[in-house]
Amino acid sequence: MGYQAQIKSTINARRALLEEEKSAATRRRRQLTDENHKEIETLENTLINIESVLGSMISLCNEKAAQLREDF
Repeated sequence: MGYQAQIKSTINARRALLEEEKSAATRRRRQLTDENHKEIETLENTLINIESVLGSMISLCNEKAAQLREDF
């Protein structure tokens, strides 16, 4: 193999490696994006549950306050 052929071969090999690395980076970015979306969804659901519990607690407090007002 001549010198120019070796250079072309090296360039092509490096291009192929670069393309593989770009593809791997794209896959990883998509994976991280999916994980972030799932994490956000989990956090949103947690907040909804917290809001629900707090709403229930406020309702109970209001009921108790009403009972106390009636008792006194």
